[in-house]
Amino acid sequence: MSYPRFVVIDTNKILASILRPGRVREALFNQPAIIITPREAWAEAERHIEEITARKGIPRERIKGLLEDLKGELITPTGLQDAYIKTAKEIAGEFDSDDWPFIALALQYNAPVWTNDREMIRHSLETRRYKALDTRALEMLLEGKSWRQIEEYLKERYCPDNKTRC
Repeated sequence: MSYPRFVVIDTNKILASILRPGRVREALFNQPAIIITPREAWAEAERHIEEITARKGIPRERIKGLLEDLKGELITPTGLQDAYIKTAKEIAGEFDSDDWPFIALALQYNAPVWTNDREMIRHSLETRRYKALDTRALEMLLEGKSWRQIEEYLKERYCPDNKTRC
């Protein structure tokens, strides 16, 4: 399987990439796909600044600066088509209505969502209406693994007790 042209990054991955070096940051900056995220992700990330400052001891202005730097690296598409928004809201309503912008982008750009949201990943496996990947699954995709191999990994990790449902 060839790698996707676009990958939608979830807010938790945006925050992980600025808070610590490691696999997320490496995958973010060293891959051939174009990384996109909805504008709602930036607003959500900003809502977490105070929490991050308190928990990690990183100064507020440093976090804001890192987010601004990352905004310059990622693409935030505009002009989501109404049909994708409507479908995404229906899908996200089945597990977390706040996730619709990521799913809408995934549908419109035929791209996987890169996330650690267990419910989003599990729901994607159950419904097959969109694709959601964690960091390891994204790495597997970029290594050239088949979607079947990636799904098996995701099912084992996120649906170990009920692989038939996933």
